[in-house]
Amino acid sequence: MKKKTKGIALALMMLLLCPNTLFAQNNDNSRFYVGIQGGIPMAMSSTSSFGGDKTRCGWSAGIFVGNQFTDVFGIEFQLNMGKACMSPRECCDVGYNWLGEDGNHYISSILDMPSYHYNALMSKVALFDYGLHFNFNMLPLFMSSPSRWSVMLSPGVTTQSSKATIYVIEDNSKFISRPAAWNVGLSCRLHVAYAVTPDISLGLYTGLTYVSGDGIDGFPRFYHSANTIWDSGLRLTYSLKKGGR
Repeated sequence: MKKKTKGIALALMMLLLCPNTLFAQNNDNSRFYVGIQGGIPMAMSSTSSFGGDKTRCGWSAGIFVGNQFTDVFGIEFQLNMGKACMSPRECCDVGYNWLGEDGNHYISSILDMPSYHYNALMSKVALFDYGLHFNFNMLPLFMSSPSRWSVMLSPGVTTQSSKATIYVIEDNSKFISRPAAWNVGLSCRLHVAYAVTPDISLGLYTGLTYVSGDGIDGFPRFYHSANTIWDSGLRLTYSLKKGGR
């Protein structure tokens, strides 16, 4: 699986570095760029970052490289890593929600096996993903004059790795460690940026990623079927080349 995902990543990078495979001719305003980003992911699965006891914020950091072929359209490749923290929602704080050491859901505590009620547990999920995003700058569609601002709508597809570890909240001791799982994700992000200089821009982003497969939090599916990551943060972009230079 790892060899297959590395091959996909290499193919996506080749598309970015060789845009003529996608377009017969580059626009004079095309530019190649790189950047870094960092954010706060909030995840929703069987459990949620907006838990019944409190809200738990995660962290994310990543790099990206892309080519803005025209004023409106571009393609971007991203690598990101981070961590999301989740606990059971308020609606799950009922007497018959117990998790056994074997990872299964039970309606009561188990005599011959360690088990905890859901409201005594939390999940910390290590995240890693790489993905391809298609950037559409909306401002040129409504403004005829050049602007330092850009408003990007960016649908994309990602390959997502998640590794959940379930802890006891009271003493932060490890209860269950799940193996890493790879899944496909579909995402859409809104990104607003301002060009501080011709080569450097600062921006804010927010977006949702819907992840396939089992719950990323490591809890068994019982009530909730969500598998979503909401990530918001800052981006710093440096333009390496502009058409016409």
